[in-house]
Amino acid sequence: MNMSLLFQLMVYELLDIIPCSLLAAAPLRHEPHVRGHTAAAAAVLYILGIGRRLMVAAHPATGAPLSVLWIVLYVLAFLLVYRVPLSKSLFVLLTVLNFASLVAILYSFLGDKLFGSRFSSAPYGMEACLSLALVWAVFFPPCHYFMAHRLATLISLHTTDGSWRFLWLVPATFCVFFYYNLLTAGGYLHFSADTRNFAFAMVISAGFCFVLSLVLRLVWENDTVLTLKQENYQLSLQALQYENLQSRIEETRRARHDLRQSMVAIQAFLQSDDREALKQYTARYCEALPADEPLLFCREPAVNAVLSYYARSATEQGIPFETKVEHPESACIPDTDMVVLLGNLLENAVEACKRQAGPERFIRLAIRLEGGALIIVMDNSYTGEPLSDSDTLRSSKSDRLGIGSASVRQITEKYHGVAKLWGDGTQFHASVCLPLTGRLK
Repeated sequence: MNMSLLFQLMVYELLDIIPCSLLAAAPLRHEPHVRGHTAAAAAVLYILGIGRRLMVAAHPATGAPLSVLWIVLYVLAFLLVYRVPLSKSLFVLLTVLNFASLVAILYSFLGDKLFGSRFSSAPYGMEACLSLALVWAVFFPPCHYFMAHRLATLISLHTTDGSWRFLWLVPATFCVFFYYNLLTAGGYLHFSADTRNFAFAMVISAGFCFVLSLVLRLVWENDTVLTLKQENYQLSLQALQYENLQSRIEETRRARHDLRQSMVAIQAFLQSDDREALKQYTARYCEALPADEPLLFCREPAVNAVLSYYARSATEQGIPFETKVEHPESACIPDTDMVVLLGNLLENAVEACKRQAGPERFIRLAIRLEGGALIIVMDNSYTGEPLSDSDTLRSSKSDRLGIGSASVRQITEKYHGVAKLWGDGTQFHASVCLPLTGRLK
């Protein structure tokens, strides 16, 4: 191969890899990524792409396996640069591959009609480069707008993370269809030479765009519904906090109202010098006073509401409730998840103590920041069989799996943390570690 043909091949590879790389990076530009690896990954892919095309030119039979290998290498390079879940990465890359397949079919059809045999005889020549540049000039702006705005908005949503585990199969299905038909037809040039194949590919591409838009719309609507549910849940927590506050105010008002009558009784005991009766009366009076648990555990309203609720519930049951909370004011972990996590731990603790016979009942909760992580440690008394962390924790209220424990583990895994739940027969221990790297502001 002379230098002129090598230069044409290098230009063609640039026209092929740069638009695809920009489209793949567009929806993830705000996601965590390793900046120093971006240029290196692009350079390596560019060199490997040139080598792949040289290998196919010398040995045409290697075209299909090298194409598959190229896709695998492209995915690996993408994962090394961007710190996003594999399912989201696959959705983005497979969508770009479908756009690239559509562009390849269009430029092959256009080149064949404009340049005829000159185009087919030089697949990487100047005619091919010109055709590819023209097609990308038309299709790149709308494709980039879709990737950078429509898809980027959904990629940034964390409430739909579970859906991406299946959504990537949508572009994967169309991608398999494209590559199967292209490879069995002998490549883009042979496939696009038949006008019927070209028309059929355009129909499939239109179907892909329609299905893709429909799927993303469903994801958006699902996220909107989840957001509304979370907002309603927060409102219910605020109402709960208000009810607790009103109850405390009413108890204090009642105690003050009764103070006058109590002072009359105390004065009577003093006048009669009946110290034993006075001692018993004051003891009963102190027991009837409102509980002295703090109204404010932390400055996060939703978290404070759930802590206040279970603190009051434990106090009403005569269960000692101790807390030491150092929850950060910034929303390092969404309050909806924190409320579910703490609520499940405390609900199980209160239920276990209520069923426990004897005075040795307690609940101790500590929340603190340590080493870039949020640490939650809770101990409570219980009576039952020893439980190891590897055991399947079962709800003591029924014979089914404990939904609360499963929810705690699910939320912990969502933020790549660690949860340990175990009991020795008399005390139950729960410790949760949630990394906060990149979350605190």
